[in-house]
Amino acid sequence: MRSFKQEDLVDQIDKEYQQILKQTGTKVIWGKCSSDYHLGLYNSFLNEIKMCSGNNRSLYTAKSVLMHEIVHAHDHIILGANMRDKIQASCSEIKAYGLIDCGKFPSRIYDSQEECILTKLSFFPRGITKEQVLSLMSKCNSYARGKDITDNILIKLQS
Repeated sequence: MRSFKQEDLVDQIDKEYQQILKQTGTKVIWGKCSSDYHLGLYNSFLNEIKMCSGNNRSLYTAKSVLMHEIVHAHDHIILGANMRDKIQASCSEIKAYGLIDCGKFPSRIYDSQEECILTKLSFFPRGITKEQVLSLMSKCNSYARGKDITDNILIKLQS
């Protein structure tokens, strides 16, 4: 496990994600989180990513968590997604998981991206079912699958 300095984390992530942080004006802070379960959180009210001190024990984990949360900042600030709307927030989760957790930084090998995303179901907003996530994967299309993070088209979703 490679140790890292928290203040240097932003310099360690992919350049495109560094650029999104600049574009959105999102701050990255470190602090204690209310649960050992959380590794990072995007606060859309403050436009702030909180990285949970002590929970991100490796550079690999911290990079994946930060990049996942940057996807939410991008969706909220650049695309105008309402992160309080459970459908739009779920679409942002699908995109973040598709790009990061099931893309660049998979924790294990899955048979498909869909299978990987569905294993993350407990992290979706309360009340979202497996069937809704499956439906959203097709409704959100490339936005949801994260094929183009610079896409400036907000997909309006029907619940």
